[in-house]
Parts: sequence; structure tokens; C-alpha cells
Amino acid sequence: GLRCLVGGVNISNRYNDMPDQPAWLDWAVYIEGETSVELSRRCVQMWPKALWEKIGLPWMFDWRNVVRPEEEGVYARIRINDWVRNKNQISRSYLEMFHRATEQITIMSSYFLPGRILRRNIHLAAKQGIHIRVILTGSSDVGLSKNAERYLYPWLLKRNVEIYEYPKTVLHGKISVYDRQWATIGSYNLNNVSAYASIELNVDIHNAQFAGSVDDALNDIIMEDCVRITWSKFSRGSNILTHFGHRLAYETYRLIFYLFTFYFKQEAKGR
Repeated sequence: GLRCLVGGVNISNRYNDMPDQPAWLDWAVYIEGETSVELSRRCVQMWPKALWEKIGLPWMFDWRNVVRPEEEGVYARIRINDWVRNKNQISRSYLEMFHRATEQITIMSSYFLPGRILRRNIHLAAKQGIHIRVILTGSSDVGLSKNAERYLYPWLLKRNVEIYEYPKTVLHGKISVYDRQWATIGSYNLNNVSAYASIELNVDIHNAQFAGSVDDALNDIIMEDCVRITWSKFSRGSNILTHFGHRLAYETYRLIFYLFTFYFKQEAKGR
């Protein structure tokens, strides 16, 4: 049968402990069964034939010979964001999470810059008493993104969203869980680039045992490896100049996003 990995992990030494640098923190989920068959079909549809030939893989699978094991009680759903094909499924999954959660939401994101719609849903969930935690990197490989993130810290803290920074190495993971019942994992970050400008793929998994294990793993990271960013801690490291720098980074990010999407929209129209 087919076997698949879905996550944010790249093929790079950054994900191995090197003599001068610890491994980046990231996640992937291993999948077999019916979902792996559908994932392979999606790859065939999305990747150009020339790429398959270049890496020496068959362009078309014989799907009749693929073994489809019996369902084992784990509900998995493939979700894609692809603005060229007008698919925004992962973003909708996150909106469902904020609407359906009754107790707790934990989000790990390497580049966390939620747009207006997601911020509104964070606000409404927090107002309803949902315990929201976000785990972010302490040092990013994209300095502009990290400074822009910190511009949003006061907004999050005002809504009692708990912020945790992971300082050990670069956090590159993209995984979220709510109520120990549902989890999503893949390449999607909570920002407008992932939502509207990139091709991203996640898998939603609705299973208490799996979601509980994800929740436990994130709890361990929070307790053992993270620094909580409180009002007092954030205020001690903030002044007019740092606030201006964070605001400038945030506005620069927005400008780059609009220019980026405008360019590719024009490219798509010209095809």
C-alpha cells in the first residue's frame, strides 16, 4: 500500500542536529490507507509531468492495483489552499475550529500573522471563554516575520490569548488542536501568504486518541521548552523604538503580500 508524510518538514540538514546548530522543530504525520491513496492522486494532479520524470517516478499510477485497507476508525480529511484554483479549504478548517471548540485551542505556527477574518474569530472565541494558546518561534529564519508577529502581541494579550515562544532553535512547525478531539497538520501557517498566495496542504484528523497525543506533545513543549510572554515581560523589552520597528515590519509585510499577490494574479490572467 501507499505511505505518505504530510507536514512542514523540508529535505534539509536543518532538521538534523548539526555540530553548530540544533535541529529545527517541525512536525509531520505518517498516513496509510485510503487517505494515502487520495494524497497520491492529488500529487499527480498538482505536479507537472516533467517534474515526475526528473525525479524518476512514474507519471501515472495504476490505481486499480493500489491496496485500500479497511477503515480503522480515524477520520482524516485532505485540505488544500490554492488561490489559482480558487480553493481555500485549510482556512475554512481553521474557521471551523474556532466555531466548534468549546474548551481549548492550541496553535503552533512558524509564521503567525493572522489576517482580519482570523483575528475576528480569535476575538470571538476568546470572548466566549475558549482558552487559546499560541506557540511561536523565539528566533525566526525570517526576521521581518518575527518582528511583524510581535506587533500583534499586545492585541493577543488584550484578549487573554496565551503566547509562548520557543527559544531553543527555529520553530518551523504548523500544527493545531482543539478540545483533544481534532487536529490539523501540514504546511499551512496562519498568515495571508498561506491563505491567499501559496499552495498549501494540510490533513485534518478527527480522532480523540490522535488529537490527545498531539495535545500532550504540545503541552510538554510549553512546559519544558517555552517562555511565556506576559504583559510584564513584553513591556520590559518594549519601548517606542521597538514598537516602531514592529509596526514597520508589520506594514512592510502587508505591502510585500499585496505586491506579491498582485503580480501572480496578473500572471494567472495572462495564461
